[in-house]
Amino acid sequence: MNVFEDRYVRIIVNSETFYREIGEDNELGARIAEVDFNTIILDAVYSDIVTDELLVDLVQVKTIIDRMPNIHDCSV
Repeated sequence: MNVFEDRYVRIIVNSETFYREIGEDNELGARIAEVDFNTIILDAVYSDIVTDELLVDLVQVKTIIDRMPNIHDCSV
């Protein structure tokens, strides 16, 4: 399923925006809140353009840096 190949209709009711997918025989799918629709679109875009995901634990990074010896740790 490619969200960009699907068709949607935007519906505004009392200043609140919803989207509905247009299915076969022009039947409308379930109502999707605007924030959920935007999430669907962003996820589709991200999956096409983001190639890698890096997870960084800053506490672990700080621990590793703190364990590295420095010039002041040497005894003369």
